[in-house]
Amino acid sequence: MEIISSDPQIFVFHDTFTPKIISTFLKQIVPYLQRSTVNVNKTSSSISEHRTSKGVSFHSDGMITKLYNYVGALTSLRWESFENFQIANYGIGGHYETHHDTKNPGKIETIFSSNHRIATFMIYLTDVEKGGATVFPQANLSVVPKAGKAVFWYNLNPDGNPCDETRHGACPVVIGDKYIANIWVREHGQEFTRPCNLDQNDTKYKWPNMNIK
Repeated sequence: MEIISSDPQIFVFHDTFTPKIISTFLKQIVPYLQRSTVNVNKTSSSISEHRTSKGVSFHSDGMITKLYNYVGALTSLRWESFENFQIANYGIGGHYETHHDTKNPGKIETIFSSNHRIATFMIYLTDVEKGGATVFPQANLSVVPKAGKAVFWYNLNPDGNPCDETRHGACPVVIGDKYIANIWVREHGQEFTRPCNLDQNDTKYKWPNMNIK
């Protein structure tokens, strides 16, 4: 594990997934890929030029449950709160403009009333010859895709507001084919693994479960 940023805390896990596991995922998903959409409201979504990719999500089966257990051990978060496993493909020119993984950013009353995405674990399934980096503009960081590597960050500050520093985007693919897998971690079920800070004015949570000081 490499800490590429301590504020905000962003982690990279190198050589975390084997070529065999990645090959298995790719064989399963290719026939089911469809154009990715973005959420318009709670009940509908639409195709957007802000996100040019194809994707598919999978319900838990034996292999994915094992993967969830593994990611839970890496992050010290309970895998029962993980969303359905999602895989996305970005071809030539494929990109995703800068965004939050949280919903309704800035609306604190909505955040506290919903089962929000508190964290993101993203796995690179392919190398990309040119382009396709994941960028965090406000943290002045970029991560280059490499098969088997994963990136992990928190989407919410301990006060429940979105972490602006972890807004991120996917740069356009120039040469190659980019496949990633996303695991989003929901809030409910993480009350003890990610406890609230007693000081509501302290927006920088110290993640004791990751042994980071």
